[in-house]
Amino acid sequence: MKIFAVGAGPLPFESSTTLYGLGYRTWHIVKPLLDDGHQVRLVAVRIPTASESGLNLPLVQEIRNLNDEFRNLRYFSINEMEPFLDGETVQKLYDEFRPDCIVGINGLPASVAAKINRTVPFWADLNGWLMAEAQSKSARIGSNQPIDEFWQQEERIIRTADIFSTVSIPQKYALLGELATIGRLSAITTGYEFVYHIPNSFEPKEIQHNRIVIRNRLGQDAFVILWSGGYNTWTDIDTLFNGITRAMKRDGRIWFVSTGGALPGHDEKTYIRFQELIQHSEFTNRFLLRGWIPSEDVFNYYFESDIGINIDTFNYETVFGARNRLLHMMKLGLPVLTTLGTEISYVIAENRLGLTFEIGNADQLAEQIHYAISHPQEMKEISQRARQFVYSNYTCEKTAIPLREWVKSPKFAPDNSAAMIGGKRQNPEFDASSPIQILKSFFKKVKS
Repeated sequence: MKIFAVGAGPLPFESSTTLYGLGYRTWHIVKPLLDDGHQVRLVAVRIPTASESGLNLPLVQEIRNLNDEFRNLRYFSINEMEPFLDGETVQKLYDEFRPDCIVGINGLPASVAAKINRTVPFWADLNGWLMAEAQSKSARIGSNQPIDEFWQQEERIIRTADIFSTVSIPQKYALLGELATIGRLSAITTGYEFVYHIPNSFEPKEIQHNRIVIRNRLGQDAFVILWSGGYNTWTDIDTLFNGITRAMKRDGRIWFVSTGGALPGHDEKTYIRFQELIQHSEFTNRFLLRGWIPSEDVFNYYFESDIGINIDTFNYETVFGARNRLLHMMKLGLPVLTTLGTEISYVIAENRLGLTFEIGNADQLAEQIHYAISHPQEMKEISQRARQFVYSNYTCEKTAIPLREWVKSPKFAPDNSAAMIGGKRQNPEFDASSPIQILKSFFKKVKS
């Protein structure tokens, strides 16, 4: 099959100082399709990184220095957001390829894929619920403007795509509610499975510790708590800071090491405020903030740390979302400590794959840190169990099975099949597009 994929980069195999969850998700959807022998043309918007500011990159850049195992992949990076969003560049690359189906990966790229004038079925992979992210961002910036912006993206996708995948089961139910609201759960789609669950995953390849990055400075006796990745709108930096510093007061061996930082254009406030808290702390010197680092060094920090941490506030992104960092930590055998909130955190708790604590509970966070310090053998056993568990359940080959099966014989949704007239996708004769349309029809009948 010829598959036209629309996603986001940089991809994990590209050298970059910033690897976003969007890039991981794109690759973990595309790679299993390549492994199955399909031809894939990937068009991915490159999310800007700090190291690339000022670089004069071409608008559309074909990445050619790929391994032989990716010979069925043609990868086009669009290096500016506006030309990607307007859809014309993506449409041209689609028309040249003449694929058998389209796969849109992540919310924003899927909304661009939904603009394509197509004659083939379309799978939309929604890596997190856009409306929950919109609410969280609105609260951070003090404006509801993101809600309208994100809904435009979400609505375009859910009206257009033939089939969907979500990153969590809770998000699957939220999406089904949206589909019902716009009228797609109808007589014609009865019995049709609209939504599949594809959790976050990882590429099952071995990674080696190849360079000392912090232990030469901290020493072998230091107990290193690692944060890895962006500080997003849902990161609870107050509980993080208070819990860590309370633990530091009890044990002078504790260090907090962070790789990652602000998310340019999305959330630049959370990380800055965390830095300000640290600057006024009596333990300033035991916080090591490395910022965004070269991608080839990221996993060296995992190997040199004692526990990896994830911490969230209560918000609906937490309820419906996922956390890549936890999977990567467990994959490499790093014990994890996380708030209970995301779907993966409950998997960790139920299967005893790590330590957990309540959202907003800094005292419990400090206690769990000291538990990990005082139970090294148990933490080693937990990390080994977690590694075996994720290799059995969360490799990208396994999680992508629903999509891998669908692309063998891609089909339109029943309501979209009915809307295909003369080889072009048309709007349905009655667009239950909106409850407003239904109300207008009702009042028209009442008046008559």
